Amino acid sequence: MTDAKMLAQWWGPRKYETVVDKLEPKTGGQWRFINRATDGGEHGHHTVFHLVEASQRLVQTFEYECATSNVLMESMTLEERNGKTVVTAHSLFQSVEDREGMLAGGGKEEGSRETYAKLDELLAKD
Repeated sequence: MTDAKMLAQWWGPRKYETVVDKLEPKTGGQWRFINRATDGGEHGHHTVFHLVEASQRLVQTFEYECATSNVLMESMTLEERNGKTVVTAHSLFQSVEDREGMLAGGGKEEGSRETYAKLDELLAKD
């Protein structure tokens, strides 16, 4: 969750290459990444870490740079269960309209599923 080389391998939908531009995994730090399409199109995203508890919890904002008025707050916990790590993430939008706009924005839900499927695949290699 906080290693730039690892994040680049699993973060984002399969149709994009993820380039980690900046990663400061500490409270008050920032994360900026770019999803680059095969046609060269780029989609920048920006995060500010509000809380980082190593290997336990992250609280961060998440902003698609083309829709800067639609910032969400995400809380992610990591918990060991039966020798595996369970990730639970909750996203809080500023309004129902913002949430619906994000979901209607073309593949966000599918992209999230692909992202975590790629993480599962990467972890299975070990």
